[in-house]
Amino acid sequence: MTLATVPPMWLAIGAAGLWTIWTVCLKLAVDRIGAPLTTVISVAVEMFVAVVIFVPMATVPAVDPGRFKVGVVLACVGGLAGLGGLWLYNEASKTSLAVASPVAHSYIALAVLVGFVVLREHVGARELIGIGFVLGGLSILVTKGS
Repeated sequence: MTLATVPPMWLAIGAAGLWTIWTVCLKLAVDRIGAPLTTVISVAVEMFVAVVIFVPMATVPAVDPGRFKVGVVLACVGGLAGLGGLWLYNEASKTSLAVASPVAHSYIALAVLVGFVVLREHVGARELIGIGFVLGGLSILVTKGS
């Protein structure tokens, strides 16, 4: 079995499981060694895994050179945007995962909205209801109770 033959929903469930482990382990690491060192170590491990797994599979696609250059730039910008993880580590060191993780991972709802507006992807009623629940939940989490 290869990744190409695994049903997408199982890949998404696997990703959720890995990201749960990622979030909890990094919260514990930040509590013990601080956010800067946690970031350096976790990024180094991610880079090592990426090189070992993906470099052997990487090929330059036969596409228009202009599209290729834009794709490389977009990949670089996406990588830089991953620095949001550093903010998550800092926030997790100051509060609980019950608040920091859902707020930081609300990017999923924002990505769906950007996909709809910018990329003109279809967003159905189910997705809109889900985004509503995400936004409602976030408003409860970030509102100071009395």
